[in-house]
Amino acid sequence: AAAAAAAATLSVMSGDEGDVDDGRIEEDEFVSVSLQVLSACWTSDRKLWVETRQAGKFLSSSRMNLSGGTTELAVAEARMRAVSARLADAAERLAMTRNTWSNGPPRMHDELLSEMEDAVSAVAEARSRAAVLQSSQPGGGDQGLVGSGANGVSELPGLAAGVDSNQRKRGGMFASVPPLVKGFVLMNLASVLFGSNQVVIKQVVDSGLDNFSQLFLRFGFAIIPLLPFVSKALRSKQLPEMTAAALELGTILSIGYLVQIIGLDGTTSARGALTSTFTVLTVPIFAGMAGQLVPWYTWPASLLGLAGVGLLTNSGGEPVLGDVVCILSAIIFGYHTLQSSKYAPRFEDQELPFIALQIGVVVLEAGVFKIGEVLFEGYTGEIDFATYFSSIPDQMASVPWLPLAYMGFFTTSFTLYIEFLALQNVSASLAALIYTAEPLWGAVFAWNFMGDRWGPVGWVGTVMIIGASVGSQLLSFREDGESGDGDGGAIKV
Repeated sequence: AAAAAAAATLSVMSGDEGDVDDGRIEEDEFVSVSLQVLSACWTSDRKLWVETRQAGKFLSSSRMNLSGGTTELAVAEARMRAVSARLADAAERLAMTRNTWSNGPPRMHDELLSEMEDAVSAVAEARSRAAVLQSSQPGGGDQGLVGSGANGVSELPGLAAGVDSNQRKRGGMFASVPPLVKGFVLMNLASVLFGSNQVVIKQVVDSGLDNFSQLFLRFGFAIIPLLPFVSKALRSKQLPEMTAAALELGTILSIGYLVQIIGLDGTTSARGALTSTFTVLTVPIFAGMAGQLVPWYTWPASLLGLAGVGLLTNSGGEPVLGDVVCILSAIIFGYHTLQSSKYAPRFEDQELPFIALQIGVVVLEAGVFKIGEVLFEGYTGEIDFATYFSSIPDQMASVPWLPLAYMGFFTTSFTLYIEFLALQNVSASLAALIYTAEPLWGAVFAWNFMGDRWGPVGWVGTVMIIGASVGSQLLSFREDGESGDGDGGAIKV
């Protein structure tokens, strides 16, 4: 453990800041920060980094062991603080639902409580032995004691600079931006990209490319930049859990996108984008059914946004069957958003591998469906296999490759990634409200590129949609400022 702490400590520091010289630091500083790094690293089962929102405080806290003591005591307290952080995370997640500690995941909670009891007992024993050792020394001195005279990180300029530098490197140029703000920026960017997606899908549908081929080629493009992360996922210790979650979310995506393609074949791209806003109501409904606490402003904002969508949709003509199918796809995507918010905290250090597995599931399922379709049509005599396979070169030449590549790279893999990042700090219900702007962006793109138009009533609906989306975000910011939490009362599962 001491070696791991030493390695972690020295990796935090850069050799040109403060009291650090060629990667070496003074002994008193090393003792202080190494034990705090140990407390952030410690897990009693795997000796891995504690992936918890609470772990970061141990790198900046100046608090060491309470009464001075031996190395044994410092390590025991480090373990206790780390277990406390994990308990705090579990309690925080429970607080955001209607569940109680007793009806949560029993095995995980029992293990945490048992580990906390062991940690507290170890600290008590270490303190008792440290007190005996301290009283047996002349004058009750602190020779051989660790922590009693050690400074904290905040009192050591060299180490503080090194830790800050390391945190900046990990956070990049946006390290100083609050997580909630980053979440809002990412969700709004995803909204713009998803809005443009409606127009591009309509172009692909109009080209005559069949549904399963669209799905396979789109997600085939999407997985190309993520192939290295598929390999990383296969080596992950969380592979079984990630695979199960990816199968669930990937299958939901497959069904949602297939239904969306069918719906857009029977309506305009602008109205397809508008009806997709039904997600704004389905997500909080699903969240409430799952026992999550939904912010009060979600419901009036959802109704306002849906009313605006209704005005904007009817402004372009009477509803058609394709609109109903697009609404069904919106319900499916709403469920996907809710489930993604559940898994986001579990894989917050493995976002890209998890997204890669999801997309891989869609590619495999689309390929299987396409092969099954060809075999079925050949068996029923609808197609001749020889004629079908000989026509493949001509079919490939007519494929709209550029729109498919855009959808694969930008509105699939990239948007799923930034959405997954955002859902670590933004609730599923609030994310759905932000997505009320998606049909507005879709209508804007359709206005410019497809010639779709709406009348004066549509402009009223536009104002209502913007008001619902922006208003909910401002209310969330205000509640975040009043409560001091990172999510403004949002649901983070």
